[in-house]
Amino acid sequence: SSFGQLPEPDFVFSLHNIPKLPAGSILLKNDIFTASVKSWAIKLEGKTAHAASPEHGVNPAVAISELIQKTQALIQPDPENADFQLITPIHINMGELAYGISAGGAEVHFTIRTWQNDRIYALTKTLEGLLETICQKHGLKVSWEWLEEFYANQNHPEAMKWLRQVAGNHEFNIQELSSPFKFGEDFGLFTTKFKGAMFGLGAGENLPELHNPDYDFPDGIAPIGIQMFESLIREITISS
Repeated sequence: SSFGQLPEPDFVFSLHNIPKLPAGSILLKNDIFTASVKSWAIKLEGKTAHAASPEHGVNPAVAISELIQKTQALIQPDPENADFQLITPIHINMGELAYGISAGGAEVHFTIRTWQNDRIYALTKTLEGLLETICQKHGLKVSWEWLEEFYANQNHPEAMKWLRQVAGNHEFNIQELSSPFKFGEDFGLFTTKFKGAMFGLGAGENLPELHNPDYDFPDGIAPIGIQMFESLIREITISS
């Protein structure tokens, strides 16, 4: 690299504010904190025909219906289960608004989620095989790509020890989570390479959900996050 040797941190830490939990609370979870997530963009190519004679073309609609039904059958929705996996249909675009034409092509998009990075890899292979089988059955050409990959945040035991110590020293309201969060987070890439942990910072029980248009970050919790990071730096530096 032209920037020279990249730093090798002793620990990496991150926080994410979480609405619907008490403002200023510190949310801790051993092992996995957020999910492994990937997005799947699929293109199906058939053949248009007159809507009065769809048998002269190859319409992707039935294949899409079958794909959605079979992917939904693979879901394990319980977040308390180690085998948790979620497959969410996101977008479908098929044919055009011309009532005399039987559709000849489509796009279908999903996101998939598991708790483990190796499990999501296995799920991608299962889904690719399922898609190829369905498209072969229905005479469709198919291509796909995997997008927006997020690695699961794997909280390291040593990093968790420091989080508990620092939050306890400040007498913050510690809440132990029973299951990880189902959203994906960029920080998961860091915890695949370094000892680290992500923790949550409660944003308030009456706040709208994340990514809701009415959501507004409560500035009053920011000093607690700052104190957590500052104390982590001080305590770990002193100990070393």
